[in-house]
Amino acid sequence: MERENETASVEAGNTETVRTCPGCGAVLQKDDPNRPGYVPPEQWERKAPLCLRCHRLLHYGEVVPVKLEADEYRRQVEGLGATHAILLVVDLFDVEGSVLPELHRFVGTRRVIVAANKVDLLPQAHNPERIRAWLIGRLRERGYDPEEVFLISAKSETGLPELFRRLEAERRPVAVVGAANVGKSSLLNRLIVRYGVKERVRLTTSRLPGTTLARVTIALPNGKTVVDTPGVLPPGRLTPLLLPEELKIVLPRRRIDPRIYQLQAGQTLFLGGLGRVDFVEGERQPFVLYVSNELYVHRTKRERAEAVYAAHRGRLLRPPAEGRVPPLPEWRRHRFVIRPKGAPEKRDLDLGGIGWVVLNGVPAVVDVYLPHGVAPELRPAMI
Repeated sequence: MERENETASVEAGNTETVRTCPGCGAVLQKDDPNRPGYVPPEQWERKAPLCLRCHRLLHYGEVVPVKLEADEYRRQVEGLGATHAILLVVDLFDVEGSVLPELHRFVGTRRVIVAANKVDLLPQAHNPERIRAWLIGRLRERGYDPEEVFLISAKSETGLPELFRRLEAERRPVAVVGAANVGKSSLLNRLIVRYGVKERVRLTTSRLPGTTLARVTIALPNGKTVVDTPGVLPPGRLTPLLLPEELKIVLPRRRIDPRIYQLQAGQTLFLGGLGRVDFVEGERQPFVLYVSNELYVHRTKRERAEAVYAAHRGRLLRPPAEGRVPPLPEWRRHRFVIRPKGAPEKRDLDLGGIGWVVLNGVPAVVDVYLPHGVAPELRPAMI
C-alpha cells in the first residue's frame, strides 16, 4: 500500500495539491537544497510547486544531480506485479540497456505489456513485424513473458492510439517501468494530454537519465490509474557517463541515416573520441553503423589508430571535448570472433548505448574499444 506523501495524483482537468513534486515524484521539503524535492521557502505555499531540480531542468536546462539509491529504487517498484498490470518501456536505440534482466524479479511478474519507444529513429523501410519478433526473442532471453509489443514514438505519437486503447481496456491499474531515459515520462505526458489535463505541469522529461525520482500516479477519467516509476541506470552503458552537451550529440534526435563502410582487415572506425571499432581479420565486407547522425565517424588504418587518437582526441575526435572534467575512463578492448557454422547470418555489435554496427555474419575478428566499464555485446541483427 502506497503512502500518501509519496504519490502525486494528476486528474483530468485539474491538478490536486499534494506534497510531492508533480514533475519527478520526489517528496517535497524546504530544509535541504542538496536533497531531492527541495522547494525554496518562498515557493512553499504555492499550489503543487515544482521542486528546484525540476524547475531548473524545465526552464533553464540546468541539471542538479540527484542519485536514486538501488534500495530506494527497489522499494519503489517491488511487488507492483501483484496489484498492477506492468507496462515495460524499452528504448529501441538501446535495447540491451533497457531490457533489464533483474527488473521482473523486483516487480514480481514476468508477464508484461511492452512499449518499444523511439521507432521513429529507425530507417523508414524497417519491417515492423521483424522488429517485433526480434524484440520478443530478446525479452524472452532475459526472462520476460511479453503479452503484446507496441512499436511507438512518444515524440511523433506513432503507435500511441493502439497502445492507449490497450491500457484503457486493462482492468487493473497500470505501472510503467523501465530503465532511465527510455521515454516513460514522455509517453505518460502524451496520455495526460489525451485526457485533457490543461495545467502546464507535466512529468519532467530530459535527455538526461533519471529525471523521475519516485512514483507519480495519474488518475484517468474512467477511474483507472497509471503509475510512473523511477528509471534505474543500467550497468555497462556509456550514456550515464556522458555530460549533457555530449548526450546532445550521441542520442539521436531524428531518423538515423545508416552509414556503410566497406572495410578491409586492418582498418579502424573512430566513434568520435568515445571509442573505436577495429576490423582485425576477415575478407573485405560492409560495416553498417547505426549511430546518431551528429556523431563524427573517422576511418583510418589500424596501424595508425594510436597516433591518430593521440593527435586528434578532443578536437577532430569528439566528444568528449579536450580538457573534459572529469575525464572518461580509459578504453578497454573487447574482441569478437565470428565463425558461422552454417549459412552466415547478420549480427549486430551493440556499442554500449551509443548505437550498433551490423556485420554480415561471414568470418571476422573485430575489436571494440570503449571506456572501462562499458560492455559491448554481439546479438542477432535487429534490422
